[in-house]
Order: sequence, then C-alpha cells, then structure tokens
Amino acid sequence: MTQSAADPNLAATVRFILEMDRLKSVYRQSPLLDGTRRENSAEHSWHMAVMAMILADYADQPVNVARVVELLLLHDIVEIDAGDVFLYDDKGSDNKHDNEQQAANRLFGMLPAHLGERLKAAWLEFETGDTPEARFARGLDRFQPLLINFYSGGGTWKHPQVHYDKVVAKKSVIGQGSTLLWQHGKALLDEAVRQGILRTAPAAVSSDIAQPSPFLRQASEQADNALRDKLRAMEDAYDIKLPTVISFEHDELHELHHQPFDGDASQSRVEIASWGVARIPQQIRQLGNLARQPSHAAEDRSVYKAILLDIYRALPVDVMALVSASDTLVVAPRREGYLLADSLGWLPDGRYLAPHAKRFKHAGGMVVGCDLIPPTSAYRRCVMVDGAMASGVSLMAMMIELAPTVQEFIVLTVHTTGVAINALRHMAARLQRPLTIYAGDVSGDLSDKFYAVLPETTPPQVVVGDLGDMIAGPVTVFA
Repeated sequence: MTQSAADPNLAATVRFILEMDRLKSVYRQSPLLDGTRRENSAEHSWHMAVMAMILADYADQPVNVARVVELLLLHDIVEIDAGDVFLYDDKGSDNKHDNEQQAANRLFGMLPAHLGERLKAAWLEFETGDTPEARFARGLDRFQPLLINFYSGGGTWKHPQVHYDKVVAKKSVIGQGSTLLWQHGKALLDEAVRQGILRTAPAAVSSDIAQPSPFLRQASEQADNALRDKLRAMEDAYDIKLPTVISFEHDELHELHHQPFDGDASQSRVEIASWGVARIPQQIRQLGNLARQPSHAAEDRSVYKAILLDIYRALPVDVMALVSASDTLVVAPRREGYLLADSLGWLPDGRYLAPHAKRFKHAGGMVVGCDLIPPTSAYRRCVMVDGAMASGVSLMAMMIELAPTVQEFIVLTVHTTGVAINALRHMAARLQRPLTIYAGDVSGDLSDKFYAVLPETTPPQVVVGDLGDMIAGPVTVFA
C-alpha cells in the first residue's frame, strides 16, 4: 500500500495537485509576445507571481509579498471548470460569478477541510479585493495583459468590441493597488491610440462579425464533456492544442449548404479552372484513384502531390502577385494547406499563418477546433490556401476568427463541392466581407460524414480523398 493510500488527506491533496494540471490547457485570449499562440492560465498566473516579487515596491500600501504571490497563484484555478471569460465580453460575463463560485466549491472541496477552507479564503480575498495584498494582486492581473497587448502590437484590443474608453474602465482597477503602475499603464494606452493599435471608439462593424448567429464560438474548456473528450482525442492524435471551438448546428449548416445564394454577385465571385483547362477533370479522377488504393507507396504520394501542385498553378489568378502584396495575409491551414503553399512559395515572411483547424461530427452537426490567433494588424485581403473543400466548415470557422481584421477573403483550392461554395458565400455575406473562390474543379456531394463523394458510384466513393493523409501520412483519431 502506498503512503498516500494509507493517508486519506495526502491522497486527497494529490488528487487536487493532479487536477491543477488541467489549468495548463485553459487558453486565454491574450497572445504570447511572439504571436505563436495564446497564453494559458497557468502561464498567466506564474507570470504575475514573478511580477509581484519584483514590483512590490510600487504598491500604494506595504504588502506581504508572499501573500500576494499566493493570491495570484490561486486566483485562476476556478477556470479549470469555469473557463476563461474574455474581459471585454459583457454577455459572456453574465454567469461568471456563479460559475466560478461553483468551481471553487468543487475544486477546493477536493482538499482536506482545513486546507481547502484556507485556499478558498485566499481565492475569495482576491475576488473581493478587501486587503492591500488583494488590491495589488488584482491590479497586477489587469496590468500583465495590458503590457502583453501593447508590446504585441494590439493583441486582444483588435477585437471589434474593444476601444479606449472600455479598456480604461476595465484597467482602472490597477490604480486601486498601485497609482504608479496605473500611471504607466495609462501612458501605454494613450501611446497605443497614437500608434493606431487601440481604437478611440467602438468599431463600426456588425455584431455578427464577432459571433455570427447561429454558430457557437467558445473556449475549448467551456465545452461540454462529450465535446471535450472528442477534442482531446483530436489533440492527442495530432499532438496539438485546440483552444477554440466553433460549432455548426445540423439544421443551420444544412441551410448554409443548400439554400440558394441570392446575395450581391459582385461581392461573391467563383472561378473554376477546369472550365477552361481540359486536363483538370482527368487529374481529379487520378487523385481519387490514388486515394482509394488500399495502400500507398512513396511514389504514389509523390505523384499525388505533383498533381495537386499542377492544379494550383492552373488556377485563373496570379497568386504570386496576390501574396507578394504587403496588404495581403496568407492563411494556410495545417497539414495540407501549409505543405502545399510552402512548396509553391506562397508563404510571405511575416505575413502568413499556419493554424490547425480540425473538423469532426458532434451532436448531429459539425465542430471545428482551431488554434488560430488573428493578426494584430489589419489587412486588405486574406488569401486562404485550402487543399480540398468538402463541407467548407473549417474555412468558415477561420473566416469567423479573421473577419475583424480582414477586409476581403480569397480562397484557393484544388477541388470543392457545390454545397461548400454555397456555404462560404453565405458566410462571407453574413460577415459582410467580399469573397472570391478559385477552385481547380467542382464536383460531388457530401456524405453523412461530410466527405466529398461521387454519389453516382455504389457505394459512393471519395472524390479526391484526404489530402493530408496522402501527403503526410494517415493519423488515427476516432470513428
């Protein structure tokens, strides 16, 4: 018998320690300074604990530094259950207090009573801000992301609902613990306005940009248990983290795919290369034949990729001219989008993103888990390099994320279905963004698994197969 099994208090404490590991998977809105991903809540807490040790002399009242550090290390533990709520999301904050109170009851309740009560009291002290230590800790909690946003070129200030007055109102909490830190923070906010990385008034953008109904966008940790289990299986299979999920309900997704598009045609153009290049339909059939083979040799994969690149080069647009422009952002999702765009030299230094965007069925609809961090600068256009579009949901999810900082979307794809084109056109119209789709060919329909298939075959055969599996090798996730 282990010592922990013999000592119930130690066993309970170990369970709590293991539970805290989950905080490393709760992603906040704030990016890392290098822009590679969002910070997680555990990193945020550590960062501020160090800040408390080195900035304590700036507190308005003398503080017990060890106590400040304790408050900062504990204050976000409740996000294991409640998730991180964006500071400027007024609607998302409606149930924040109740959710975090329930989380505190469960998490601190895991510990032996005397220890759980002490840690919960520290958490409540931070929340109420009734002591000099709590006021200074709360100020640091607002000061750290202010620094991150300023020195990353805007960070979360790029969200359309964020503007100077709102930031000042939220960040004034800093002054309750340190007048000097708030003076420094306020000077940074004024400089951010001067540099154009913080708006002085709410953005003149439709509210649909941030959350186009009826699609649900949320942090992964706020998803229900069944959805989180599927996300973790996906994350484990690809060795990635997917901090954001966007869910598409079945009925509304069906409407996007099948309702005729009657919007402004000048704002939603489609160009199909196979209409003018006779070899492309045969190349598409060759891709399908290769993909449907029971096994794939290295030569098969090489031929498959060469065909894809040839079709890309046949698209009726000067892609190099597009991606070379300084006002163009390129988004090439991993795996196949990035691999193909890289092979074609379509990834301009400093102006491309290569996010993971993984789709799967859930509750009768589709879910996209992604790690896309929108750019901190605005761009005239966004060129999205996709391998093949079946349902289009992955691209729609990324369009939702990118719309606040992008004026126009251009999609490049080797193959697509008619329903995917229709869905993207509807989504672009909802986001109030012009859209142009350049595709090698259009054919097939969606299966019940949302794959592009040839319905005239028995059983229906996939049109071009899974491009990522063919290029980079298969990954087993779940049925």
